[in-house]
Amino acid sequence: MVFPAADAERAVEALHAREAAEVGNPGWMRQHLALQRLNLQAHESVQSNSDNFVLDALVTFDKLGVIVHELLVIEAWREHVLSDPAVLKRVATHFSIRGYHTVFQEAAICNLLEVVLYHDYAAQACGDMLLELVDYCCRRVRWLASAAIRARQGGAQETALRRPGGRKSAATAEDADELDQDENARRENAGGDSGLGSDDDEAAQCLEDFKRQLSDIEWRCSVAAVSILRFLCEHVTQLPLGVMTRLLDTHDVPCLVIPLIENPPWTRRTERGTWEKLKDHKWAQVPPQDLLLLTPLEAQPWLVLFNLLCEGEVRSRYPFHSFRKDSILRIRKYLNPTLVDQLPVLSDLQRTLDELVIMDAPPATKDSRFVMEQVAEVRDKLLASTDWSALKKAALEDIFAGKEARDDPLVLELAGLYGDDHVEALLSGTPAEADPAQEVIAPPAAPARRGYPASAKLFLQTGAIIDLAPV
Repeated sequence: MVFPAADAERAVEALHAREAAEVGNPGWMRQHLALQRLNLQAHESVQSNSDNFVLDALVTFDKLGVIVHELLVIEAWREHVLSDPAVLKRVATHFSIRGYHTVFQEAAICNLLEVVLYHDYAAQACGDMLLELVDYCCRRVRWLASAAIRARQGGAQETALRRPGGRKSAATAEDADELDQDENARRENAGGDSGLGSDDDEAAQCLEDFKRQLSDIEWRCSVAAVSILRFLCEHVTQLPLGVMTRLLDTHDVPCLVIPLIENPPWTRRTERGTWEKLKDHKWAQVPPQDLLLLTPLEAQPWLVLFNLLCEGEVRSRYPFHSFRKDSILRIRKYLNPTLVDQLPVLSDLQRTLDELVIMDAPPATKDSRFVMEQVAEVRDKLLASTDWSALKKAALEDIFAGKEARDDPLVLELAGLYGDDHVEALLSGTPAEADPAQEVIAPPAAPARRGYPASAKLFLQTGAIIDLAPV
């Protein structure tokens, strides 16, 4: 167990919304450490099919809204503070551990929400923050779709799939190690006359590696956002009406996920000509004959379309016009028998698309209706009321001033977070060895009497079953 139930409950109860000015300070880092442990424990509970007490505590103490708020804060901090070249260089060269864990908060929260929002009551517990979560997911999906399109067209040198300086980005730890080995080999071949061993070159290398880590985190958050968006679409009929309006009218999610099907970012072809697919956040080689086999990530956009286009209540609120009709019918060619056999619910989506073909959709015009809808104001208020210039100055002079001490207890705790045997077993997908001191020894079974069965069952008319054992 990564986090005992009693400790997890106290940690959840202590969670509270923090301001952007607190990002990176010791109090914020301690809460980040608690969030990471809660995330790992939630995954372990799901993996072992045991009681998910982290989810129950988040719902009981009404902390899911706080979780979403923290997600918006770290996203805004990354975009408006860490984007400053001076702050980025300081964090990359002097605070590599704290800096990485600070930015990793966004990925940890996305990963936690990806687990808990599978349940509809958890989505309902988010309250008014659901609109903010929908907006965040749509921003991430747009980034993911545009990055995949640019990568396939070959028009951009820096995308989610490429590293700064033309190097490919690592989607997994194995890719990162391979890239680092290639970079070390390149530096050794360059010779000693180029001065690569100087402090400036070492700082440049640290900055480049940190940028790669930022790209990896942004990629992971975007992939997790697709799953979160799918869960929200699945529960949309049980959520407030404003969420449905946000999905259908504000962001037009059915059209938004079309590029994820046409240019799937979780499928790539390597320079050696082999195909790879993203499975469990790891790139795995796929034989050509298995390319049509769906992975969980590939199924997410299809399930989003199914939940929004085949649900009667949702479909009645989504009027089709010529643009929507043409956009959605672009995926009709991908609905082959192999895909429908793997996701039988897509037969209903196929029928909907067939009906859409013969539908006479009106031209797309500006809607002149007077619409009243709930407004997501947390992010807008955060961006408008925060002095980002002052936060950049504070990051350089206070939070990330000096140099990271290797003997700092907080740094050691962050660095050793994933060194626990239970965490390693969880990340590797193998069960951890049981602690002999905690094993429960069952009492020996009572021996059966001669001529009597060892046990028997009594079936009552009420349907109950009573196990009988010899006395």
